[in-house]
Amino acid sequence: AVMAEPERLVDDGGVLKRQLCAAPTGGRTPEFGAVVKILYTCGFENGTLIDAKHRAEPFQFQLNAGIVVDGLERGVESMVEGERAQFTCSPEWAYGAVEAGDLLPAESTLVYEVELLEWRDGPPVEQSAMDLRAYRAHMEGRPVAEGRTEAYGWVESGEELSLTFRLEEGLRSRDIGCDFQPRALRVQAGGAVL
Repeated sequence: AVMAEPERLVDDGGVLKRQLCAAPTGGRTPEFGAVVKILYTCGFENGTLIDAKHRAEPFQFQLNAGIVVDGLERGVESMVEGERAQFTCSPEWAYGAVEAGDLLPAESTLVYEVELLEWRDGPPVEQSAMDLRAYRAHMEGRPVAEGRTEAYGWVESGEELSLTFRLEEGLRSRDIGCDFQPRALRVQAGGAVL
């Protein structure tokens, strides 16, 4: 049956799911790292669409690989093939403080209408540039305050983030460069990107 009331997909209520077309019985939700194929639109709560390119043209991506915003990922993870649903994602689960000119104001709540066409097992998500333990905890809604990869370690305390890494011999602090992006941080020591 189609849900009358939205379902909370995360503890803070930042991702709400309203089923638009009932899920086929016996279907399974995608596994961690699955490759999914969806049709979707994205817009604001007032109904204004900002992305309708994939309304008819399927979009394929791998779950848990950081390709789409966390709210959309959480939503798709809750679906079975053939299901259609609407996901309302608070700014923390969408683009947060990021803005894109007049198209996407900062702190926007986004509404996705999604149909899961199909999914299949994907390649392993694990890589040396990612602390999979910390990432999984984050995706499960558990607090994460530290992590480690082969190249660096990090500790979060309030609004402060500390990175630790070993410098090659001869490098000093003035040889370190940082490039801060809305959803990424690039650290370079000498000529090597960490």
